[in-house]
Order: sequence, then C-alpha cells, then structure tokens
Amino acid sequence: MGLQAMAFIPVKFNDALVAAIILGSHTELEIPANSRNLIETIANQVGIIISRMKKDSGTQKSKNNLNSLLDTLDEMVFIMDIEGRILHINESLVRSLNYSEKDLEMKDFLMLYPEDWEDDVLSTLDEIMAGKSSTCEIPLVSREGILVPVKSKFTIGDWGGQDVLIAISSLITEPGA
Repeated sequence: MGLQAMAFIPVKFNDALVAAIILGSHTELEIPANSRNLIETIANQVGIIISRMKKDSGTQKSKNNLNSLLDTLDEMVFIMDIEGRILHINESLVRSLNYSEKDLEMKDFLMLYPEDWEDDVLSTLDEIMAGKSSTCEIPLVSREGILVPVKSKFTIGDWGGQDVLIAISSLITEPGA
C-alpha cells in the first residue's frame, strides 16, 4: 500500500527554525488531534535540545581552540579552580615535568611544588589573590622529583564559566648557559 498522508512539523527554538519532523502514514489520511498535540510537544522539546547541543558544540569548539593555542606555548601552563584543583595543563608542562594529564587532573596544584616550599607558595598566592603580586620564582618539581627553576606569573581568569587561577611558568636559565 502506498503513502496515504504526510505531515511536516517545524521544530523551532526562539522563533527560529532549527529542524523539521516529517511524518508519513500508509494507513491514515490525517493525524488525530491527540497525536498532533503530542507531536507538537515533542517538537518543542527537540527544539530546546538541538539549541543546547549547538551551544555546547560551540563552547567545546572554543575550548578546543584555546587548548590548541595553550599547547603551542613554550611556557608551562596550568589552570586551577579556586579550591586549587588542576583543571588543565599544556603540552609544555607535560614535556618539561614529565606528568600526564591523568597524573594531575583534579589533583591539588601543590603537588607541582616541592613539599618544603608549600608555605611560600601559599603566601605568594595570598598576595596574588589580594592583588599585590603576580609573579614568583618558586621552582616546580618534576614527576621524578627534580626541581625545575621557573619564574611563574599568575592571573585570575575564566575557564568555562568558572573563576580560575592561571599559572604561566618560564624556565629560568643561567646567563651564558
């Protein structure tokens, strides 16, 4: 038996067409009213879902672009939330300190510093949060426990809608080395 009826249901969000639902029937000539209401409700929900997916896709694309940019830097970068948990590290930090992303993801940032320097790190961060200073020369520690002399600049920023502290560290090389 051939196609008896077809319906085109626009899927909108904020009055913009984002998709369409096309229905066909081999047995009915028209969609019953109760089914029509259900289909319109589904179309409204699909519009909201598609809109969210587009927004999330754009946000993810922006984050991927930012990650790619950070990975091109020679400086080591780590981004932590206000509680001190590491949210992101760049490739330079991975290469220089021999950590993987999994080693540091959501870990306390203090693990990047020598244990006997923790008080200095915390007092420096207190100054930074108070707006007094933004740089320090406290070494980082590699995965193997080797001290890596760096000059670090800290700044407060936004990462995916949350306040974060961003650290950018450059290797300190001896003059003439």
